[in-house]
Amino acid sequence: MNETRCPVCGEPAEIRQIAKAFGRGNDLLVIEDIPMIVCRTGHEQYIAAER
Repeated sequence: MNETRCPVCGEPAEIRQIAKAFGRGNDLLVIEDIPMIVCRTGHEQYIAAER
């Protein structure tokens, strides 16, 4: 995994590929492989611009 810094607290963070689900039932949409910055300290997630 790539290592970077949290844009809020400056602590170490990782760039992870995650999936997000929107809606439910027949209206469910799942988007996979979204690059997110995940803070190791506060566990906050931020969408990474280009990586």
